Amino acid sequence: MASSESISLSSGSRGTSEVVELL
Repeated sequence: MASSESISLSSGSRGTSEVVELL
């Protein structure tokens, strides 16, 4: 999940949306 965290930080709010989808 480390990769997802990195993407969320890079993409910002957009990355957060991706994380929510994974959850």
